[in-house]
Amino acid sequence: MASTIPVLEEKSAGYTRGILLSLAAVLVFGVQDAVAKILVQDYSPFQISMMRFWAFAAVALFFVSRKAPLRQAFKSASPRLQIFRAVLLIVDIWLFAFAVKTVPLGELASISLIYPLLVTVLAVVFLGERVGIFRIAAVVTGFCGALLIVRPGGIPLDLGVLFAALSAAAYAGYIICT
Repeated sequence: MASTIPVLEEKSAGYTRGILLSLAAVLVFGVQDAVAKILVQDYSPFQISMMRFWAFAAVALFFVSRKAPLRQAFKSASPRLQIFRAVLLIVDIWLFAFAVKTVPLGELASISLIYPLLVTVLAVVFLGERVGIFRIAAVVTGFCGALLIVRPGGIPLDLGVLFAALSAAAYAGYIICT
């Protein structure tokens, strides 16, 4: 019994760390979206995306350099897929930046949450995953929820809403490539 307690404490610490990192990520992404909403009024979505990628690159390279030589960060087993994945992420961020200009942030976040539904569908098509009845029911329910958010509340179906949906689709493709 005494030998299992340190293992449980170690697992508990790992769970706590995971929860705290998840909360920090949600906070960072929320602040990032709010700042983008402010900046997109005066700056091009392309400039905002560029700054976002440069900041991410600096942080990522810092963390990689702590673990291994930087040249290892630029190696890929499948460079074409890696480039396609990067293009999807860039398109996602551009479309999101265009959407945030006209769609209120709360509604935009709700529309963006269709990406897990799209990931499920794309995983069946491209990865050959099997989807059970419960997951199908969850996808259908989630899609109905997304429709409720977009339409009955009165979000006008404009270009911003289309950009938000396409952004979610690009992100879903990014996840499938990952």
